[in-house]
Amino acid sequence: MSVDAISNFLTIIRNGVMPSKPFVVIPYSKMNWNLAQIFKD
Repeated sequence: MSVDAISNFLTIIRNGVMPSKPFVVIPYSKMNWNLAQIFKD
């Protein structure tokens, strides 16, 4: 079974934003780090 890493990243963020959580925990990977940097900018 494969997991789409980008979809997983976006789903974690979406699920954290809906209940107005102050932060979410996402497993570290180089791709997740780069995506987070893009969203931060």
